[in-house]
Amino acid sequence: MADATVPLYWKEGRKKLGKTAVLNHSPAALATLGLSVFLLIALGILISVNLATLRSRFVWTQHTEEVLLQVGALQRDILRMETKLRAYALTTDQRHISD
Repeated sequence: MADATVPLYWKEGRKKLGKTAVLNHSPAALATLGLSVFLLIALGILISVNLATLRSRFVWTQHTEEVLLQVGALQRDILRMETKLRAYALTTDQRHISD
């Protein structure tokens, strides 16, 4: 039975090949295209929000690092001043406290 219908199928198939459209306007195709565009826009928004958050965190990290460097410099200066005062207390040499 299948052998008898093959020539009919090939004749109908050749006729339909010329009329096949690249983009058919079926509701499923349009819905899929719309969903794809919506997801693309949604992902773009999410990526931009994520990037803005990352930038703000980076700025906050830089600020924290600058503050810690300033605190470290203050501790170093206080330690040097304390060391010079101890040296002056031991030797009473004015060169230790001249600056």
